[in-house]
Amino acid sequence: MIEATLRIWDGIGEVFPPAPETPAAFHSERWLAAQREAVESARAAVGREHPSTMTDTSPLPALLAPLVDRGEPLSVLDFGGGAGALYPTLEDCLPGAAIDLHVVETTAVCALGRELFGADGPTFHDALPSGRFDVVHAASSLHYVADWRGMLARFVALEPRLLVLAGLTAGDIPTFVTHQVYYGARIPVWFFDRRAVIGAMAALGYRLIYRSLLDCPYLGERGPLPMDHFPPSHRLDRKCNLAFAPERPKSRRSLR
Repeated sequence: MIEATLRIWDGIGEVFPPAPETPAAFHSERWLAAQREAVESARAAVGREHPSTMTDTSPLPALLAPLVDRGEPLSVLDFGGGAGALYPTLEDCLPGAAIDLHVVETTAVCALGRELFGADGPTFHDALPSGRFDVVHAASSLHYVADWRGMLARFVALEPRLLVLAGLTAGDIPTFVTHQVYYGARIPVWFFDRRAVIGAMAALGYRLIYRSLLDCPYLGERGPLPMDHFPPSHRLDRKCNLAFAPERPKSRRSLR
């Protein structure tokens, strides 16, 4: 069992503290090794009897299936997508589909991704690109953004037909700031009132079309998030996945 004294997050606040644009922990050898392991694990899952989405942390592959057009690539922006672990997963889950995957990450993680995939993998960006994308995907990343409402607006400016927030630290709790404790580093993160996120998206012209809970492991075990040291009002049992579509559907032709 997970020890009750384990603290992945620590503290409660209302204001995001000033911090470097990219916390040093995201450049560390330990973080880069974790990104490498994620890519290797996704590659190893390809070809198993069961599709890799049986244990995937994001519902994106299933949500993409109805959007796949065999005639032209589906452009997908993966914000905070690590070293590109999503790429082999999409290839495995959507056979024959042409996916133009773009990953937004730190400079160090982008370099690792290019090393792992070469010219035959995703396109890596160390800043949010401009243009238009069919899909925007942000998995376990929005909570690291101080101005999360502003980032949602930037996502919407890319005019996606589908916007997926996977592994979101959101639920029936008040919105608050805490610190993720990562091997000695303390990284500021948001926990969200789920209704606040849905409301922010509605104000941007996007409606909720999908929701689910995420059962992810901590220290190798699945179960509620280890937050017993927080007040009951601020404990989140499970992360969630939310997907949104524009109130006025956009055709692929209108995006070209």
